[in-house]
Amino acid sequence: MTSLTHANANGRFLLLVVTIVFFAITAAAQGAGDKCRPAGVIRLASEAASKIVIDPPLAEPLATRGVAIILYCAENVHLVPVFGSGALAVSPRAGHLHVRVDDASWVWADASGNPIILMGLLPGQHRVLIELEDTNHHALDKASVTFVVPAKPAAQRPEVRRTDLQQHDLTAPGREVVQVRVDFDAGYAFPKHTHFGEEIIYVLEGTLEYTIDGKTVSVKPGDVLFVPAGVVHSVRNIGTGNGAELATYIVEKGKPLITLVK
Repeated sequence: MTSLTHANANGRFLLLVVTIVFFAITAAAQGAGDKCRPAGVIRLASEAASKIVIDPPLAEPLATRGVAIILYCAENVHLVPVFGSGALAVSPRAGHLHVRVDDASWVWADASGNPIILMGLLPGQHRVLIELEDTNHHALDKASVTFVVPAKPAAQRPEVRRTDLQQHDLTAPGREVVQVRVDFDAGYAFPKHTHFGEEIIYVLEGTLEYTIDGKTVSVKPGDVLFVPAGVVHSVRNIGTGNGAELATYIVEKGKPLITLVK
């Protein structure tokens, strides 16, 4: 799962790339999957040209929530997280995607085969370019889609958005580190919860109010907090704009990252 931010002349937006298998299974039957032929599984004597086919974003999420869910299909290439020149000879061909939003100077790589989901884009017209790459990041094909995010309703409930950044095993048996960016709309309050491990918080934006083990503190960008394992805590955005934190969790593998408490 992957999500990212980029500031340009049109303002700041948050990109949240979410893996939702439900959409991949149910929606692909009516979309891009009908327009192309997936790669085979048996070694081929010769490889047909690879192609990327993209559908416009699903209409209902775009119109009601400003969420762009883009279905696509990669023809004659397996999307797998395998990289490097040594994998160029693999048959059937392996590859991945490079995704670029608007005039961003960077791309992100995706090899999941699941829909691309973008949240938090500013109202207005946007363009998403999807490039089909071989394992050595050379373009095989590309396609783009342009769409319009409608203006938000005047009254909208504040929300929270989580962008998974990285997740790795630790040398300590049964432990892993998870790093997440969390954005809070003004007025949003995340309820009491605990973690199966420690949390280290670095405040990125806004003014946030944390209550940790019954003690309340207000923090601003650059401030840090430490939450011990199992300690009940909550957070609220008490500012007038977006609030954001970089949360690093050192937790037990196989356990829920967040456990809500009454």
